[in-house]
Amino acid sequence: MNLLYKTKTYLVGHMQYLSGRDWREEVTEKLAPLEITCFNPYKKPFIKDVEEDEASRQEMETWMKTKQYDRVTERLKTVRAYDLNLVDRSDFIIAHLVPDVASWGSAEEIVTAVRMK
Repeated sequence: MNLLYKTKTYLVGHMQYLSGRDWREEVTEKLAPLEITCFNPYKKPFIKDVEEDEASRQEMETWMKTKQYDRVTERLKTVRAYDLNLVDRSDFIIAHLVPDVASWGSAEEIVTAVRMK
């Protein structure tokens, strides 16, 4: 019997300064035969969702350049709440970190996972 069968995992890693799509898709594909649900922050499972696609990233970049920090803050508060909710629902996490690239969201997700389990 496989202990991971039908469990849930959250895929922690860079998104803003380094693309994190490829490795997440690869992991999801490899875990599918075990029926492990992979929570991917690029593809949140919520009915009401906050977009984290390339268009929304470019929009936030524009807001940063034009000093619309309140808009960035509001969007990131929502993203943070959704992502930490998925961490809490997970049985375990898989983290892919690049030490040279800052990822404070990833750090918080790891700390949250450790506290919850």
